[in-house]
Amino acid sequence: MVEDAGALTKAAKGAGLTLSGRKQAFFIQGQNRAGAAAEVLRKLADAKVNIRAANGSAGQGGFGMIVWVAPSDYAAAAKALGV
Repeated sequence: MVEDAGALTKAAKGAGLTLSGRKQAFFIQGQNRAGAAAEVLRKLADAKVNIRAANGSAGQGGFGMIVWVAPSDYAAAAKALGV
């Protein structure tokens, strides 16, 4: 995830790298506590949404998690997450 896609494209080209196509993801934030991420993932599982990838980190009382789903599952995931 980048703020300036044009700058990323330019830098990748300069480094001889090929970027994949643009994707959409969900950025979820919450209080860092046991089970917080599991609750988010459970909502998606209950909605029958398959997660393609996820990563996250926690610290200073909070957590952040990025979750990618298939484009065909995006609307169902948004609904399950209340977006």
